[in-house]
Amino acid sequence: MTPPLELAQRMEVSYFCEFGHQLTHMFAADVEPPSTWDCPRCGRVSHQGRAQPTPTRTTPRKTHWEMVCERRTTRELATMLKSRLKTLRASVSS
Repeated sequence: MTPPLELAQRMEVSYFCEFGHQLTHMFAADVEPPSTWDCPRCGRVSHQGRAQPTPTRTTPRKTHWEMVCERRTTRELATMLKSRLKTLRASVSS
């Protein structure tokens, strides 16, 4: 009867990408694991040992309408709309 095989000592290393994806790999205990690994979900570089990934954006993105409203008043927008509609109607009728 053959003796049971003894497995090499292993260690588990976790990697985190900037989008918060976590991946875990097993390595032999006597090797130095790489400090970075490509994230299989998004393709970005993942770093080991970061339990809390740094957020890339803290505020939600503004819509186009919100940005327009920051630059123009409702009255200005109404005037611009009337002017543009007048121009478009003139080009269609000619």
